[in-house]
Amino acid sequence: MEIPDAPLIPGHEAVRELGRGASASVWLATATGDGRQVAVKCFIGADGLSDPQSMAGLQREVRILSRLQHEHLLALHEVVRLGGGFEGLPGLVMDYAAGGSLGRLVSTRKRLSVGETVTVITPLARLLAFLHQEGVVHSDVSPGNVLFTAHGKPLLADLGTARMLGDPGAAPVEGTPGFSDPAAGGASGVLRPERDCFSLAALTWYCLTGTPPGSASRRPPLTLLVPEVPPALAAAIEAGLQEDVAARPPAMAFGAAVYRSAAAVPVDLSDAVDSSVVPELLTRRRPAPGTARKGARAQRLTGRLGRFAPRLPGRASAAGAGQRPSAMNSRRIRGGVLGALTAVLLVAGGIWWSAAPPVTGTEAQSAGTSGPVGVREPGTDPGTSAGTATGSAAGTQPGGTDEGISETVRAQLRSERPEEAIKGLSALRDSALRTGKLELLAEVNARSSPAAAADAKIRDQMEKAGVVLAGFTTVLKDIRVSSPPRDGEAAVTAVVETSGFEERDASGKLLRTRAAAAPQKLRLLLSKADGGWRIADILAGRT
Repeated sequence: MEIPDAPLIPGHEAVRELGRGASASVWLATATGDGRQVAVKCFIGADGLSDPQSMAGLQREVRILSRLQHEHLLALHEVVRLGGGFEGLPGLVMDYAAGGSLGRLVSTRKRLSVGETVTVITPLARLLAFLHQEGVVHSDVSPGNVLFTAHGKPLLADLGTARMLGDPGAAPVEGTPGFSDPAAGGASGVLRPERDCFSLAALTWYCLTGTPPGSASRRPPLTLLVPEVPPALAAAIEAGLQEDVAARPPAMAFGAAVYRSAAAVPVDLSDAVDSSVVPELLTRRRPAPGTARKGARAQRLTGRLGRFAPRLPGRASAAGAGQRPSAMNSRRIRGGVLGALTAVLLVAGGIWWSAAPPVTGTEAQSAGTSGPVGVREPGTDPGTSAGTATGSAAGTQPGGTDEGISETVRAQLRSERPEEAIKGLSALRDSALRTGKLELLAEVNARSSPAAAADAKIRDQMEKAGVVLAGFTTVLKDIRVSSPPRDGEAAVTAVVETSGFEERDASGKLLRTRAAAAPQKLRLLLSKADGGWRIADILAGRT
């Protein structure tokens, strides 16, 4: 089928084609008003709107996405009528998943680690459990339909083949070969969520091996193919791949088994995305000391990124073998680490409010009023009395003894109300980054969570660079509970603003000054641990 030229998209400008399928082409576009990037699913084909199957898929996808919202479901913003090469055809304006697809990632890297697989599969299981509870079966959980944000957060896309309670026979059931349930069939009027569970187990196998699992009679034990896979994870996958549909665990139970089997780690997307996206990634791996990145593409990316790739001590040259680095080389190493720290902290729309500076006791005390959290007078330092110059309190510069945490903040940390607890957590995190007492971050984030992984990167870079972020201050506005506490989980939204700050070394010497970051709306997922709320994940919020 011939693909039309670039579409004309109302209110947007097409940038480039991201991919194509049998019935649609997906384009990256920017909004003409605010420059926001979106993905537009442009339906193609000579029959256009008159093609019954394409039209039914479009209507089904719009109907489901208009009714259901989930942080791991690719969001729909609007439906438009296209022009240009797609004249008169419909287009779905959706979130842009800059990290690309799982299919491309695995085909590039051959397979994912156990920890990365846990990071991908666990939230997808939660999403499928949500869809099943709402009377929707996805019907095509496959590598091409799992996308990533630039933060490495997985999203499930393409509900055009989904089945809904009320019209379950309307959608085809073929799915993607290798990931569709071999037991598919039976009465068309019955929803079969266990088919999604099979596909999710097959997807887990695929992440770990790079290939679909194959039939039970020809499938070798997973632990023979990938010895580092924990037995509990292998057992969960085999349970999900059971030919007896009644023996398969439901999505939530499968996700819980995967989550318990190993610690989650961020997904490294850097080898599989367009080079223009690499600076946005929070989940890039740095080469280990003494190793070199191989391949022409890796070299091009390293050269393009420059300051984003830290210079780490590596293999000595022949001329300098056995010699200590010169002062100039030491400065280069430290400068490279500082550059990487800045990339982690200031990357657009970062996980946690890592683009911003921290909050303290004084700032948090004003939270809960109609004004912003953390408003303070210029020249004062949070956690000290008003009028005290920034950096004059003990602990606000390297070498200080302690930055006091006020009783107000301590009370917020103990609060059962998520909107209060988030103020104290923000204050504690700010204090850790200002003072260099980075062990405090363990009291901010839930263990083995995406938020903890993001802050671990920041901690690693700060320790390597030997710096603190003097004056780093977060301001929270419009704090709202978007998901009431239930089963030890809650969600809070807030508009986050961050001040400028200074990078200072252990002697207090100023190394670099950073400007304030633009406000961003974030959705913070909280979980109960050790008697208080902790940050589990930070998602981009809708403005």
